[in-house]
Amino acid sequence: TKFNGSGFQGTFSTWEEDNNGPRWVYASVWGPTGTGAAKNVNGAVVAFQVEDQGGNLALTQKWTSRDMSTPAPVVTANGLVFALSQGQSSRAAKEDGTLYTVAEKKALATRAVLYVLDAATGKDLYNSGTMTTTFSNAGLAVANRRIYFSTNDNFVYSLGFLAEQPQLTGK
Repeated sequence: TKFNGSGFQGTFSTWEEDNNGPRWVYASVWGPTGTGAAKNVNGAVVAFQVEDQGGNLALTQKWTSRDMSTPAPVVTANGLVFALSQGQSSRAAKEDGTLYTVAEKKALATRAVLYVLDAATGKDLYNSGTMTTTFSNAGLAVANRRIYFSTNDNFVYSLGFLAEQPQLTGK
């Protein structure tokens, strides 16, 4: 039995370009994102477009983000995808099947990083780099042109964004 926590995680997000533009669906994936994506070993955001194929609706994969460690379900606003690489290991247990202790899981973790992506292309527009000091085990919220997330050390981060140029405006 594998205890690697791979696959779709959490909820899907959606966005529609313009009023009658294409409909997009975004999924957070933990673990490798497929046979052709060896660089994404920890997880990624995968974008699909809803297409009409002979009268039947189908999801067609359009882009895959950079490698992200256990990405939280994304949120979308104003043509932007907000993705939080939570910094946790997706593995629930060791190779022998023994569950990790809380201390062991924390030791495997890295810092959380917020990414802002172009919703149609997946292009990186911003990342928070080393702003956080620890991992996150929470999701994202967006309201009034601000994105919010918290980390394991009980910090709540609030970043403002303007059009396609996210601006760090507070912690």
